Amino acid sequence: MSPLEQLAESLKHAKVLGILYVMQEEAGGRRCVPADASFRGRPGLVILGLAVLSLKGWRSGKSSLPFILAQAAVAAAVAWKHCQAYTTTKKLLPWGFYTALSALMICFYSYVLLAGGNPPPKKKPAAAI
Repeated sequence: MSPLEQLAESLKHAKVLGILYVMQEEAGGRRCVPADASFRGRPGLVILGLAVLSLKGWRSGKSSLPFILAQAAVAAAVAWKHCQAYTTTKKLLPWGFYTALSALMICFYSYVLLAGGNPPPKKKPAAAI
């Protein structure tokens, strides 16, 4: 497997990106209040829960497609709200940054879906005795 193929495979399994995104969302959500103050649903915790469930399902060999779709939907909602806050306040930091980061996560989830989702982990062959 070439290094480029290895990178593509590791990106499809990169639950770490979702966890880092959650950390940013939760830290930012506690520091900043959106312009209309109606976005208090803790989407970061929802994405974290979905990422954990996705990882557990993936490890057990089940499809993580529903969890990836749900994470993409939450990221899209977050991007929409941050975009609204940015257009209202015209502040690049934090709203423009959060909008761009959420859009990048949507692109990442789209890549995972277009690449065929997260295939189940390969079973190691049993050692012959």
